[in-house]
Amino acid sequence: MKATFYSLSKYSNFDSAYWGLGSSTTGNVYFGLSTHLPGKNAGLFAFNPGAELIKKVWGFKDTETSHSHGKIHTPIIEGADGHMYFGTHFAYAYGEPHEVSYEGGHFLAFDPTNGTIQDFGIAHAGEGILTFALDSKNMKAYILTLPSGYLISFNIKNRKFKRLGKIPSNGSICRTLALDKYGTLYGSYEDNGLFIYNPTVDKLELLNDFFPNDDTLEWNSPSRGGVNKLGRKLWRCVTHDETQHALFGILASTSQVFSIDCKTMTLTKFSRLAPDYYNKGEDIYPTLSLVADHRRLYYVPADGLFDYSRSEKINNPSHLMTFDKQSRSIEDLGIIKDSHGTQVYGVAGATIRGNTLYLLGATEKRSDTGDVKPLFKLQSKPFDLSLIKIEL
Repeated sequence: MKATFYSLSKYSNFDSAYWGLGSSTTGNVYFGLSTHLPGKNAGLFAFNPGAELIKKVWGFKDTETSHSHGKIHTPIIEGADGHMYFGTHFAYAYGEPHEVSYEGGHFLAFDPTNGTIQDFGIAHAGEGILTFALDSKNMKAYILTLPSGYLISFNIKNRKFKRLGKIPSNGSICRTLALDKYGTLYGSYEDNGLFIYNPTVDKLELLNDFFPNDDTLEWNSPSRGGVNKLGRKLWRCVTHDETQHALFGILASTSQVFSIDCKTMTLTKFSRLAPDYYNKGEDIYPTLSLVADHRRLYYVPADGLFDYSRSEKINNPSHLMTFDKQSRSIEDLGIIKDSHGTQVYGVAGATIRGNTLYLLGATEKRSDTGDVKPLFKLQSKPFDLSLIKIEL
């Protein structure tokens, strides 16, 4: 699968990207880059596809906040007002888990028309914004925090946050949320739980043991301490299909595609969305790269655990996989590579606009530039942080 890579290596403070991607009706693509350098903050960037131009459009100054906002871990979603919404999260210095004193993640909106940012403030003191979903019709955001797992709504019109409840946090909580056409919110948590928030009756429902108990081990590694636990007994990614009124996603336990009929709440599992020769079971963990158009899911699995400088067991390059939501068929579109044959180690963010798929991740470093810092080595191999464009 041929792609175009746009190296982000000149932005040397940024070593990773987690989910933070979104497209705008202006034609631009917006993405967030993260940093594990102490005292540094994440940044928001814009990509103009026509001019093939990337520029940084926002970031807290290092002296503006007492506790750094190292990550943009949320999707970047366009509202009905044309603004791009996202949130901030803390990052462990050098990726090493330790006690964190954090003021709390900010919820923000970028206006592409004039380049200004609206800072709506801290969603919850001491909590990072892990992910969110946007009800663009009603201009309401639903925010999930870490480490405590609070579900919070934000009314964009009156700029008020409201705590809706606490999601069980015995293990891990989901990194992606889904909204259906009725405004109902869906999320997941360990062990095998599904939560549903119905705004019409203001009710948060917890469905324990909703997902099958697939006997897959947690990723047992000393690098996975702190709040970034990689849970197996929940979903990794999810999206809502309006035509079928169903959720489609990837199970963290097995990397299988699943669907949930939102009318009957019937769960169906399909095949694993990964090449056959990739690792299986406990040696593979799903990525944050699932997006959909009206017909297909697009997904880029990793052959192991992909997490930039903390990656483990990445033995093969990344493929682009698809799942047809109507026929339920899976297709492997092959290894992602550019015109020079440069390949992708892994991705952790995706968005789609029209017939163009955009990814954020780590690509093979094209040239030897001498000494490479540890945060830019994947299993001892230097990598470039890159924006990846694929014409479908």
